[in-house]
Amino acid sequence: MPSLCEHCTAGAIVRVRECLERGLAPGELAAYNARGNTCLHEASSSASGGDRRAAEMVALLVRDGGADVAQLNRNGEPALVLAARANFPATVRALVFNLGADPDQGCTASGWTALHAVAAAAGSTAGLDGMARALLSVGASPDARDREGRRPVDLAR
Repeated sequence: MPSLCEHCTAGAIVRVRECLERGLAPGELAAYNARGNTCLHEASSSASGGDRRAAEMVALLVRDGGADVAQLNRNGEPALVLAARANFPATVRALVFNLGADPDQGCTASGWTALHAVAAAAGSTAGLDGMARALLSVGASPDARDREGRRPVDLAR
């Protein structure tokens, strides 16, 4: 039987809802899968079905399951950074506006915020200009500095 994390990765929202309704084992939402992600990280970045399904799934995990929007994956990244990299603006908005994620929460190693990650990838990934605008619209600071003192705009050059 697939795990909750596998259902999140597959975008199987009905199965996710069923898992939450039947109850989870202690620590299941906070557990890391083989890729080092929690269910929330998987749902926010790789859910099949795209952005809207991912936004709905993260809301279920946080509201009904009690997932922590500030929890980092094993790479030290919050779910918001993964959603931004996946170019999921509805998921970014849901995480920040509806679920309380900090738009400037940084990654452990680099100190990169979601806006830093998008700025760094903007030259190689089409469509991330819109994601940068979405992050700014939810309150991400263009002046946030990473561990090396760089702002997102410094990484976009």
